[in-house]
Amino acid sequence: MSCIHYKFKSSLDYNSVTFDGLHLSLSDLKKAISQQKRLKPGEFDLEITNAQTGDVYKKNDELIAKNTSVIVSRVPVNKTTASSTQKSWEAFKQECAKVKEKERQKTLDKLKQPPDAPTHAPVSEMDKIKAVFDQSTKGFEPSNFVGKYQPGVPHDSYVCKLCSQKGHFVTNCPNSNPEDRYIEPRYKRTTGIPSTMLTIVDDPMHPGALLTHHGQF
Repeated sequence: MSCIHYKFKSSLDYNSVTFDGLHLSLSDLKKAISQQKRLKPGEFDLEITNAQTGDVYKKNDELIAKNTSVIVSRVPVNKTTASSTQKSWEAFKQECAKVKEKERQKTLDKLKQPPDAPTHAPVSEMDKIKAVFDQSTKGFEPSNFVGKYQPGVPHDSYVCKLCSQKGHFVTNCPNSNPEDRYIEPRYKRTTGIPSTMLTIVDDPMHPGALLTHHGQF
């Protein structure tokens, strides 16, 4: 970023106006100073003087190089300058009013649009984030919940805990007789226990028996 340093005659310290590029026109510098100091346009004009050479910049399209230090003075405006400044200010206010009216009309048109009507407007960031959340929580919708008593046929990886067979849920097991049911034994594994602390046994029903990764107890 480039900058031009300025101070008023009555001030001791310099302020800076930052901009892009190598030069800044006199009119743009005056506008920037007026905005920083909140000076009302039309009340007076600003006279810009080079602090090193003492030359006064007079033409509004005159370019002032970056890193230049200038002295600013308030001077009375002549009728031509005052009229031009007032016209520019009025034109600026009219342009702002047009932009506000255009935005208001755009908002009204969007509110009048039916909810399901297609729109070709670009998708906002908030709409994109909402779509991601909706997609991520889709699997947790109540319609996808599977209760304790499930009807129909389960998926291929489901195995009935009572008969160790596929094709039906445990609540629909055909082996209704408890004596005919085959319950597959489940053994705890020796995960995390050093092999030097284990002892091989012949009976898997031995109290505290664990299944090793070799298939032994």
